[in-house]
Order: sequence, then C-alpha cells, then structure tokens
Amino acid sequence: MFIILGTVPNIFIFESIFDSLGLDLNKKRYAINRAFLIAYILWLIIFLFGNWFLIILGINLIDFRIAGGIFLFYIAFEILTKDIPSHLNIKDNNESLEDIIATPLAIPLITGPGVITTTLIYTSENLNLIYLFLIMSLAFLISYIIIYNSTLILEKAGKKNLIILNKLGGLILLAIAIDIIISAIKML
Repeated sequence: MFIILGTVPNIFIFESIFDSLGLDLNKKRYAINRAFLIAYILWLIIFLFGNWFLIILGINLIDFRIAGGIFLFYIAFEILTKDIPSHLNIKDNNESLEDIIATPLAIPLITGPGVITTTLIYTSENLNLIYLFLIMSLAFLISYIIIYNSTLILEKAGKKNLIILNKLGGLILLAIAIDIIISAIKML
C-alpha cells in the first residue's frame, strides 16, 4: 500500500505544484494536512463500503481484479517511464491552493485508482480486516510524514537518489500488478 500510495513520486509532484503557486512552508503543510485528511476519509469509505458497491453494481470480483491489475500495471509502467503520470491531468498553474487540495492532491495523487483497486481487492479476500485496516492506515501515516517533510527530504536525500527509489518502487508495483492479474486468472 505504501508503494501504491505513490509517496516518492508525490514528493516531486507536490513540490512542483507548490512551487508553481509560490507557497511558503506553512501553506504547503496546510495543503498537505487537508489533502491527506480528505484522501484518508475517502479511503476509509472505500475500505468500509467499497465491496458493497461492487455487489450493488453486480461487478464480479475476478473481473475487477483483472481490471485493477491491468490499471496497476499501467501506473507502474508510467512510474518507470515518465516523471508525472498522465492520468493526473494537472491543469494550468493559475489555480488557487483551495482549488487543488481536493483535486489533484487528495484525489488522485494520494487516494487514486491504484489505492482504490488495491483496497477493494484486499478487503474482498476475507483477510483479518482489523489487521488490514491497521496496516493500510500505517502506510497512509508513513506517506503523510514523508510528504509533510518533503522539502527537507529533497534537500537531504537529493533528487537523483529519490528518482532511483521511485523507479525501484515502480518495479515492485509492476510485480504486484502481475501477481494480481495471474491470481485472478487462476481463480477463473
């Protein structure tokens, strides 16, 4: 979940958006706090009720796993080949801070299609939901701490090292996507 949250690429994307708006550190942190709160509440709703929506809509879980795996594969491929994923659709930089907190910061940068897909797949597998909730919440917390301190992290770690870490995360996400697709095909 930590990799799927896209923490490392989000460091660059958040900083780029904030720099284009000319924000100081306090406003950056305000935006990060709000964006993570919105993203976490959306994730919590999906965690609690997402599979009910699938049932109501009559979507087969195996089909959803295959579709989700393909989409995660696409995201991983973009992490490996592009600086900013094309599905973000970031508009021009004339927007205000309040305009960008919910979209694109909270959704889709934090709780995006990959997080939604992964949450629905794992909550449907009859795992210990309390354990799953705690692990996923911990991933959100770690991601929040890293993004909150992204300015300092960029200064200390260096952009090149974070790019390498991001590409490694893309490879891991690619393996997760392939595993989801293969397991769904086996279920068929």
